[in-house]
Amino acid sequence: MSAAPSDRNPIDLYADGGFTFKGPFESRPDDIIGVAVGRISPRAAAQDRDVGALSGSPTPVGDFEATIELTYQVQIADNWSLQPNIQYIVQPGGNVPNPLDPSGRSPIRDAAILGARTVLKFEATPAPSRLADQRL
Repeated sequence: MSAAPSDRNPIDLYADGGFTFKGPFESRPDDIIGVAVGRISPRAAAQDRDVGALSGSPTPVGDFEATIELTYQVQIADNWSLQPNIQYIVQPGGNVPNPLDPSGRSPIRDAAILGARTVLKFEATPAPSRLADQRL
């Protein structure tokens, strides 16, 4: 969670949180499943209303933005994992006007995003001792 003084910041509050569970299945004890949510405050709406009223041009009024994420980390080997995820963003940019709409009246649509990451761990092995190679 973060907060900022509302008298000088268009976004005064942000909160997120999530949970992960290790070993969601008995046959996969090293896998991890996770879910998270995030939300941005709707304070920017006041500025958008003022701009619309002063310009006389109807535009979408800013609102909240929220994100929902689901991820699953598969432990492929002792030193290798693969983690696909999906995120769904509700009102990207807080309902800002779509730059592809010449009229500026329609907001950017909700978005689904697919992603993946992989992690390879390399362990350094100590160099063999030269003393072990020498014979007395």
